[in-house]
Amino acid sequence: MESVSTIAALRGQLAGRRVLVCFWKRGCPACMAVSKVIDLLSSPDCAVLGFDCTDGMDEARALGVPAAPHWLLFEQGEKTAEIRPTSGGEALHRFLTGQAGFDLPELIMEVALEDGRAYARSVQAALAEALFRRADSDRDTLVDAARLMILKACVGDAQPGACVDGQIARCVRRLEESDAWADSTQEERRRAAERLPGERDRLVRELEALLART
Repeated sequence: MESVSTIAALRGQLAGRRVLVCFWKRGCPACMAVSKVIDLLSSPDCAVLGFDCTDGMDEARALGVPAAPHWLLFEQGEKTAEIRPTSGGEALHRFLTGQAGFDLPELIMEVALEDGRAYARSVQAALAEALFRRADSDRDTLVDAARLMILKACVGDAQPGACVDGQIARCVRRLEESDAWADSTQEERRRAAERLPGERDRLVRELEALLART
């Protein structure tokens, strides 16, 4: 599924056609749960476009989207319908067939939903295993929290190495922002900022193993 991440890029895709826009983010279990339904959507009368909210919800909220996953239907550039795809199979099927115009048997959609839920459970289990499978005994809470955030942000990324590099840089900047934390955490933050880049190769290996399992 082709994706955009800004309203400006979205507007360039809407003119003159009907478009179902699926708001999603990496590491989001509910997004994974409905991803298998998206794979089934194909119609000459309605395009399917993703809107990637992984880096934040500000752009999506400007369109009235409270959280991912959320789907908006546009016709000729105007929003005409919307649904939270986890709201229930019957409501989702009515939306996809009655409003968006997809030819999708309800039984097939229900099977895809169950496949998606199983996929989400598998990913979450693999993330938990990767987080808690550590060789060192002196656990660092800030490093562990950052590892979990990075794993969730990068799960499913086609270039896990580049994703991990970007997320580590973001976490280190955050840890080094003196105004964002109490002075009592200064030493813990300094230590975490120093240690986190050393987690890079392990994080990439864990993401690659997770991808192989799911």
